[in-house]
Amino acid sequence: MNEVCFTYEGVLSLLLNLDPKKAVGPDAVSPVIMLRCAHVFASYLVILFNKSLREHALPNEWKSANVVPVFKSGKRQNVENYRPVSLLSMPSKIMEHVIYSCIVKHLNGNNYFSSMQHGFRQSFSCTTQLIEFHHVLASNFDRGYQTDVIFVDFYKAFDMVPHSYLLHKLSFLGLDNDVLHWLREYLNDRAQRVVINGKRSSECKVTSGVPQGSVLGPLLFLVFINDITVGIQSHIRLFADDCVIYREIQSLNDSQKLQDDIVRVGLWCETWGMRLNTNKCKAMRVSRKRSTVDFSYKLGSTNLEIVHEFKYLGITFSENLKWTSHVNNVTAKAIRTLLFLFRNIRQATVKAKRDTYVSMVRPILEYACLVWDPHESFLIKKLERVQNIAARLVFNCVGSNVSVSELKERLGWVTLATRRQELRLQMLDSIVNDKTGIVKESYIKSPVFISSRLD
Repeated sequence: MNEVCFTYEGVLSLLLNLDPKKAVGPDAVSPVIMLRCAHVFASYLVILFNKSLREHALPNEWKSANVVPVFKSGKRQNVENYRPVSLLSMPSKIMEHVIYSCIVKHLNGNNYFSSMQHGFRQSFSCTTQLIEFHHVLASNFDRGYQTDVIFVDFYKAFDMVPHSYLLHKLSFLGLDNDVLHWLREYLNDRAQRVVINGKRSSECKVTSGVPQGSVLGPLLFLVFINDITVGIQSHIRLFADDCVIYREIQSLNDSQKLQDDIVRVGLWCETWGMRLNTNKCKAMRVSRKRSTVDFSYKLGSTNLEIVHEFKYLGITFSENLKWTSHVNNVTAKAIRTLLFLFRNIRQATVKAKRDTYVSMVRPILEYACLVWDPHESFLIKKLERVQNIAARLVFNCVGSNVSVSELKERLGWVTLATRRQELRLQMLDSIVNDKTGIVKESYIKSPVFISSRLD
């Protein structure tokens, strides 16, 4: 790995891209001030960053976090219904950006990351992960084969990572010596406090986990979990800590091999100080056969529940690979969101209401639609119905006889089916031209015979 050096130009570029709306961290350094005084800050931060790296030392404020609990849903009295949001030092995150870029460049140059990991990596995404996962399921399904799928759930994965084991793995990456020692200090003696309505709790030490809300945290987790794929004989896919193992099943012997891989994942967790959430780990059989190969998969001494459908990375997969449940889920969510928003912006301008739908409702209907784009007409109509309602709400003409096609034309909206087709073509272009992490040879086959009449 090349030596890391902080430059005025590099730090200035990061400062000028700061979001002034970000909250301040424990050091109370405002991103607004850093942005407005970027040219002055850059000079001093370069000196500070280089000194921190060479001396392997960080200010205590850079290793502390203000944790703000954000309510999700359910009973407000239940602490499990709150999502902890960590606010960190802004100068520390600027320094982390530079170190992150250098480490990623080094690891990518050495093909370190497993090709099965699509989380927090350039050219990879939830969509690429889902495309690859669904491709195997659909291919086996079309050939009449059964695929058994194990959905693995880690217990608080990002918070459980033991620092000593993480540092052990980092020591084998060929990192610059200063960077390795700096990372050791970065993880050592971290602390956090809860902040509610301006009131702070007493500080407590953080003895495990990667720093939440940090720049380096996701990368450190990828390094830690990367070798979980070693020795696995079935298909295994990761999106950060979202893990799925699956295998084509033609006999009980195939099922036993998949069970052996479940055991291997369990042993990896025991070896590296991680835990699996047994109650949330599920199994599913994907098949068009009436008679399937039945096998009771176990995680430790617990039998895994066989489910008929499962929500993986936001997409509801069913055992028959139909998308009825998923479309029902997304249309219901989109309608709820649409009606809630439009109740509050009824008097807004047409442009404001149009933009609200486009930015806050349509993405619900199109998330990862490259994977689940339905061919059944009743599902296509059900999705389009949401957009039809939105068009009428934009013009405040619900219940009128005005043609919805005319309304959508005035708004410049094509059908959602047309948009899904365009998105699929864009992804095809990205795969063909190597703009994604998907290996095109797995999806695009060379023709066996080309007629001379086409020359």
